[in-house]
Amino acid sequence: MTNLRCTKKLLDRLKLPAKQSKPGTPTASTAKLGDWYATYLPLRPKHLVLAISQRARLAVLFPAAPLQTLPARFLEAVRHRLEALCISSEAIEQELAAMGEVQILPTGADRCRATMGTMTQFLQVIDYSQERQEHPEEIALYLGRYLVGITGQRDYFRPNNVARELLDPATVLEESRYALQLCVTIQESDPPIWRRLLVPASLSLHQLHHVIQSAFSWKGCHLHEFTIGEDDAALTYGIRYQFALDLDGGPDRSDQTLSLFRALPEVGSQLRYVYDLGDYWCHEVVLEECVESEVKWPRCLAGERCGPPEDCGGIGSYQEILAALAGGSSPVSQRELFEWLEWAGPSFDPTAFDLAVTNRGLSYD
Repeated sequence: MTNLRCTKKLLDRLKLPAKQSKPGTPTASTAKLGDWYATYLPLRPKHLVLAISQRARLAVLFPAAPLQTLPARFLEAVRHRLEALCISSEAIEQELAAMGEVQILPTGADRCRATMGTMTQFLQVIDYSQERQEHPEEIALYLGRYLVGITGQRDYFRPNNVARELLDPATVLEESRYALQLCVTIQESDPPIWRRLLVPASLSLHQLHHVIQSAFSWKGCHLHEFTIGEDDAALTYGIRYQFALDLDGGPDRSDQTLSLFRALPEVGSQLRYVYDLGDYWCHEVVLEECVESEVKWPRCLAGERCGPPEDCGGIGSYQEILAALAGGSSPVSQRELFEWLEWAGPSFDPTAFDLAVTNRGLSYD
């Protein structure tokens, strides 16, 4: 059993009375995240419901319509939100089973004022995010990283971290003990363009995307995709801007839903990372070593050659440019080469790699 305590605005939409429908104390929630508080957001183009858990202040956003099925869709939104935290499927199923039936209640005189205060904070963030036309999924992920204060104390916490510790403490503890040494190589590059990275095992694939972007001096201007497995067993992970994960032609799953600790289970495991689905810069990511270390920030240990400039046509075109620069046989004309160098910049050097500069970039991301 879980209590979904609704504001008057949401109860009015549900056509329920604002007073307790049954006398006595409501049934206590049996879930680890405790009661949830919800309100109605008449946004455009789609009206939403914002729900916040009392114990973790974790926020979920989902479409308000149809209101008749709100309890079931609330549970499904919670499932997607927990998946996005890389929480194990076993822990998610246990929490959903504990939540069980959803009991809709008014906020009531016994409401948690701290949670209601967090709701007010989040509503301000959502208003600002709506002005910037951000996707609801992006907004929910940002709210999970938002620093929330504890009433009467100076301590602050992030809802994402608290939810993971409440629901999946064993995995959180295990991931925190390890760092992964990865070798990332741009496929078909000759000579090889590669980086050796040491990263926390708890990073999600989406966070690894940002690490690779920085390590190769990419700009993040294009779509990306991870692939794990081969042939019919392959699964793709990337960005999905829908509440239900059913985007035709997109990745199979969100890259927020899988940590490196699970994606690369043993030394020698590998996955494929593609940046810019047009130019198709394909990177091979191999787990070289798993070490006991409380590394909190990604580091580059070694590498060779600079990352290719954005929008230069992919690895084939880039290799032709390099051959022309070296004075070898190439279909690239001198005029094309001059225009390319003018665009890439006069300081472009395909052999350049500066470890200190790379790590400074990683420390800012």
